[in-house]
Amino acid sequence: SSYGISSYFTINNKGYVLFGSNYFWEFDPVNLKWTRLANFPGPARGEPVSFVLDGLAYMGTGTSNATIFNDIWKYDPTADSWTFVCSMPNPRTLGVAFTINGKAYLGYGRYQYEDYKYFDLYDFYEFDPNYPMK
Repeated sequence: SSYGISSYFTINNKGYVLFGSNYFWEFDPVNLKWTRLANFPGPARGEPVSFVLDGLAYMGTGTSNATIFNDIWKYDPTADSWTFVCSMPNPRTLGVAFTINGKAYLGYGRYQYEDYKYFDLYDFYEFDPNYPMK
């Protein structure tokens, strides 16, 4: 599956773009240079959420055809590596995420239940990167 641009974020004044093909690139505005980084290891998708906390990026949820995801992955730019972090209680696409005081808040969006019929989600979750994940 190819979804064009899947997600994007900024860490330490560099831009990062994850394409729907799972190719991942970094843009350095000082040198006007693009660098290809480690591919995203999870399933390709469109419509995920992403956010940055403490110099690490997090990305997850979204959709691929009839599959709706609830996974959250972490990207470490120092190691150029992706790691699975956790699963949200409810899968979703078109969700929202933002950060406040070292925590992320994720929610809303839609869930597809059959034949591309959707229902809106109104739940919201706090993500604390210092809380042990299971």
